Order: sequence, then structure tokens, then C-alpha cells
Amino acid sequence: MKSVAQELFDAAFSKPRDARSAEYKQGVLDILRHRLCEQNSDFKVGRYVAGTAQADAYWAGNDEGRQLAREYLNSADVPDAPSEQAELFFANEDGRIDISKAADRFSERCAALIREKLPGNQRQFALMPYRRPFGHEFIGFDWSDETGATLGFTINYGSGAQLYLPDPVWPHVGCIAVQDATDAHHLCRLIAKRVLGNSTGMI
Repeated sequence: MKSVAQELFDAAFSKPRDARSAEYKQGVLDILRHRLCEQNSDFKVGRYVAGTAQADAYWAGNDEGRQLAREYLNSADVPDAPSEQAELFFANEDGRIDISKAADRFSERCAALIREKLPGNQRQFALMPYRRPFGHEFIGFDWSDETGATLGFTINYGSGAQLYLPDPVWPHVGCIAVQDATDAHHLCRLIAKRVLGNSTGMI
């Protein structure tokens, strides 16, 4: 049985269109699998050497793959999904941060998942920012506890990112997307406070 990523890829390249290189097609398929949270052990930033024609074609394929994944995710039936133009957090004139209903509901779902997947009492998290070609940025939001259990979230933002707060969260922890770095960091802080009572972690 074909995966969703493979079906989207086949549909994109089965219709009449300009010919594309093998590297371009690989870029489309790799990013589709990544964005749809499918197993893809071959996906890596350094598949081709930067500055070569192969790398340029691969990254151009990534762009099309992101667009295909975005169209698919936006067409999916996602309960409680807010408008893709909605902001999650707002700064008041007095400096306080207002939290949208969408962020409030989603952070509670994430906190519940962390408590479920990490049975220990000493939960902790680490944040790691990443930047990939063509403006794709994301935060790795990785949790662990003293039992050795782990759970990692990927919060995408930057060029091409459109709001996507999956429900249920599991197994779509790698597909979360917000508008910008501000929303990404505030979402991490809110989830951490729900789990730990504070937002102290490690970068």
C-alpha cells in the first residue's frame, strides 16, 4: 500500500509537465515524507554538496514538496484547526501576552501527551533551533525523563509555513507549524509551563 507522500508524489508527476531531474524528484519526495511525518531515514540536509547543480535541483524539489504537503494538510479535516492566518499569541500594551484559544487547547493536548509518554517524575526539555535552505526554519522541542523515555516535537515556521496544530497530536509531533519564531517560542513556553509549572529548559 502506498504512503500518502508517495501518492501525492505520483499524482504530481503522472500528469503532463516539464521534465525534472532525478535530484529534483528526490527533493519533492523527501520533503513530502518529512512534512507528513512518514519514516524517511534518508532525509538529510547534506544529501548533495551545496553549490552543485544536484543540490540546487534537490532544494528546488523541496520547494514543490512543501507546497504539495501544505495543500494536503490544509485540505485535511483537522478538528479545532484555526484559520491559517491566525496568530497564536498577542502582546498587550502593558507587556502581557494574551493566548489564543487555539494555542490554549493545543498546548493542553501536547502537555497531556508528554505526561502520557514520559511516566517519570523528573521531566525536562531542550530547545534547538534549525535553519534549512530557502527559509525553512524550525525548533526541535525534545523531552525526556529519568526513565529514559523521550518525546520530540518539531515546530516549523519561516518561509512557506502555514498554521497547522494537529489533533490528535500523536503521531503528528513532527508536523506542527506556526507563523513565526515568536509563536514557536511562546508555544514551547506554554507547553513547558503546563507540564513543569515553569518554562525553564536547556538550549
